[in-house]
Amino acid sequence: MPDNQAQFHSPDVRRLVLVVEDEAINRTILGTILENDYDILFAENGEEALRVVVEKKELLSYHP
Repeated sequence: MPDNQAQFHSPDVRRLVLVVEDEAINRTILGTILENDYDILFAENGEEALRVVVEKKELLSYHP
């Protein structure tokens, strides 16, 4: 594995997932499935997803 990707696969670093789903029940189910292994952001649609990405860009940036 290349060194620049090692952080993404480290057991000590939780990866961040953006779940984009228009159905609330599906967001809830996906959140429940992923919550033990990932930090999760949620959006109801593409427009909201873009807003989340802009607002949370510091969380989404990779800093080696």
